[in-house]
Amino acid sequence: MSARSSLADLLGPAPSTAPPVDWDQTEQRLGFPVPADYRAWAADYPQITIDGFLTVFHPAATPPNLFTAADDLLVFDRMLKEADPEDIPYPLQPEPGGLYPWGTTMNSERLHWYPAGDRVVVIGRAGNWEHPGTMTQFLEDILTRQVICPLFPDTFPRPGFTTAST
Repeated sequence: MSARSSLADLLGPAPSTAPPVDWDQTEQRLGFPVPADYRAWAADYPQITIDGFLTVFHPAATPPNLFTAADDLLVFDRMLKEADPEDIPYPLQPEPGGLYPWGTTMNSERLHWYPAGDRVVVIGRAGNWEHPGTMTQFLEDILTRQVICPLFPDTFPRPGFTTAST
């Protein structure tokens, strides 16, 4: 079973139809190739919030979306990095190989692609945490509680969590 189908089994059917995405325009705007697993996810799911806590952005959603929310989050991350470079020891887009946020949580953790390292980087008030692999691997591992992100509440995800369009 692929990560995509395993994640779909966990999330259940999409709460609404995913809007179509112009991937050439999306990649031009982002300045880097969109990971294949995210493309597949965005073909099936609109922008969603999982368990009322974790939001995965979609490029074709009504703002805030992958572009507008990420722009705001990157401004915030840059301010933190300028104040103390050790707080965020990673390059940020548009720096080569820089982090780019694909999601956020209700506690203001930012979920980033780290193209230079093929991993997900979570940045929050309590520090940074890395998960090796793709966005969909991260979500599957977190949602099955095979991996616990120390920056997330112990209660996430709850048994029988729900998924809603945002």
